[in-house]
Formats: sequence, structure tokens, C-alpha cells
Amino acid sequence: MAVCLLFFRIGSHTPIPHINKAVFDSLFESNQNGMLQLVNIIGGGSLSRMSVFSLSIMPYITASIVIFVAQLTSNRVKEFSATERGKIRTEQVKRIMTVFLVLTQSITLSTILLSQNVDGQPLATVSGFTFYVSTFLSLLTGTFIVIWLANIMTFVGFGSGTSMIIMFGILSSMPSNFFTIANMVEAGSATVVSVMALIAIVLISFVMVIYFENAERRIATLKSDKYGGSRPSYASFKANPIGMMPPIFGAIVISMFVTMASTFAQFMPDFIQVMKNRLVGGTPEFIALFGILTFAFGFALKGTMLNPKKTTSGLMMSGQTIRGLRVGAETERYLSRLFFALTFIACCYLVVLCTIPELVNAYLGIPFYLGGTSVLIMVSTASEMRKNIFGMLEGNAYSRVGDEFLK
Repeated sequence: MAVCLLFFRIGSHTPIPHINKAVFDSLFESNQNGMLQLVNIIGGGSLSRMSVFSLSIMPYITASIVIFVAQLTSNRVKEFSATERGKIRTEQVKRIMTVFLVLTQSITLSTILLSQNVDGQPLATVSGFTFYVSTFLSLLTGTFIVIWLANIMTFVGFGSGTSMIIMFGILSSMPSNFFTIANMVEAGSATVVSVMALIAIVLISFVMVIYFENAERRIATLKSDKYGGSRPSYASFKANPIGMMPPIFGAIVISMFVTMASTFAQFMPDFIQVMKNRLVGGTPEFIALFGILTFAFGFALKGTMLNPKKTTSGLMMSGQTIRGLRVGAETERYLSRLFFALTFIACCYLVVLCTIPELVNAYLGIPFYLGGTSVLIMVSTASEMRKNIFGMLEGNAYSRVGDEFLK
């Protein structure tokens, strides 16, 4: 896994061809917004260096969202995707869509880059078709290399390779972000009090994530024993049963809309362009739409991850009954209400956590690089890695004990 991360860092420092770095650095510093910074952080600072990994794994995640929505809206697609042949075809469709998304984003990016200059110096050292093709091939190669690295890391068994790529990208971009804030304090554009407030908010965000991600809702049950009686027990459900994906999905959908509106600006009506200009980090429109999308994806995930009927059957098979409830329809109705409440609370928590950086940017005037989404990804991925690593260690320990016993 260390080799994969080293390769990821090397790629994030490999620039695409035909870019004037000095001009690009000047433009990037003066044109950052919430979505641009999120993509840059996930890519480990790749976008700020205009590297071949600038898009990181985001196009593939976007393609996964489209497939996920198709599975939610069509039972036929969902059933087909569950088969072995369907999984292969679904992965092929994801990769084809990834190529299309990279093409769209590279055209948008190339058009923007070709139009930029500082003091008469153009950002691109070549123009026209050559720049479009070289940018597309560089970004496409970089995206599929990141997907390949994520698959290898998943195969190792420490957790989701996609989540680990994002987590280590965030961690690798933190030192430069701290230096940026320190320079702002030295220049007088930020006060020590505002920086201390920022640190307090970051710590509160970490505590909030750790608490919610490890919290459980326990329900008192009775479990049958081997003597024909029953003993007190409990069934536990995660306080955040929908995980960290709803806010990420919401951010990506907004990014897709902004990208498409920029790419096809000449064909779009005026109100679409107005909406695109308002959907930048910190605006009320961005926060409101982000919250709505987080709730929408959260309850969509609830429908696929939390099934009251299957949970009721699982309790019955394990010999458990919820105290004070009849087995069957009554238990199923209770679990349905419980899952709705847990999902609603989880969505509220995710919206509050992930809109913190927008409020900080608006009121403190400091770029909040370590936003709620970043904290959520890091804590969730680290917790999953810890569980998998300890599980692997326990499995190896039992294996060694078994080998010694056989000897």
C-alpha cells in the first residue's frame, strides 16, 4: 500500500504539458471557491499544481452516482447489477462514463486555461487542438491510474481504496494549508483570534464526527437460550446508518451542474448561467441546495441499506424479539419508524458538519481547508481501516494458534 501512496504523490506533482506554472499559480490563488478547493484537497493539492491527477478519482465517483441513481429508480437495473455478469457490465459502464466525464471536464478546463493570461503572458504555451488533446489524454491517464491504485488498495484488504485515496489526498494537502493560514496572520489579513476560533471549530468537528460515527442506538430484546427460556439482550444500530456518501454525492452533483453549465454556456438560457454563478461556496443558494441534496441522497441510501422487513427476519432467525412488540408486522413498523428517525438525525448532522466551512469562510474570512466533509472522510476511513487491520491481525493470530495445535 505504501508503494501505491508513493505513486499517488509522484503523480500529484507531475504537471500536464504546455502549462506556464507561474501564471497558473497566480490565477489559482485569486480564483478559489468552495468546490474548487474541495476537488483540490481530495486530489492532494493536484489541482493547484495542474498535475495529471488534477481530477483524481472524482469522475469515477460521479459515474458511480449515476449508476446508483439508476439502480434506485429501476428494479430491473438493480436486479441485473446484483448478478455476476451484471457487476462486470456495470463496471464497464462506469468506466465508459468516466471517459466521457473526463472528456467534458478536460474541454471545460482547456477552454478556461486558454482564455487566461497575466500581464499579457498566456497560461498555455500552445493553443488550439494540440492543447485540448494533450490535456484530455493527460487527465484521462491520471484518472485511470488513480482508479487502478484504489483497486489495488481495496484488494489489500485495509478498506475501500477509493476512501483511502481521498483520505491521504486530504492529509497530504494539510501542511501547505497551514502555511497559507500562517502567512495570512503574518500579513495581517487574519487575526490570531480568528485562527484560534478556526482551530476550535476544527476540534469540535472532529469530536462531533467521532461521537456520531461510533454512537449506537440500542434496543432492548429478549434472546432465546438453549434451555427453552429467554435472556435479556439488545440489538444495536449505528446512529449514522447512511455513512459519509450523501454529502459527497451532493457536492459532486453541484459540481456536475456547474461544469456542464460552463461547458455548454452558449446553449444555456440566462437563468442557468445566473444559477451557476450563485452556486459557489458560501452563498445561501449553495448551502440550501447542498442541504437538500444531502437529505435526498441520505434517504435514498436508507432505502437500499436499511430494510425493516429483512431486519425483522434477521432478528427472528437469531432468536431475538423486541421487548413489548409482537414478532412480524408490529416489529417491522417499529423498525421502519426507527430507521426514518436515525436517517433524519444523520442527515441533519451531515448538513451541519459540512456547511461549517462555508460559514467560516463567510464570517471569519479564513479559507477553511479542513472542512466538515474532509473531517468526515478522514475519521470514517481511519475507523474502517482500524477495524480491518485488527480483524486481519486477529485472523492471523487464530491461524498461528491452529497451526501450533496441529503440530
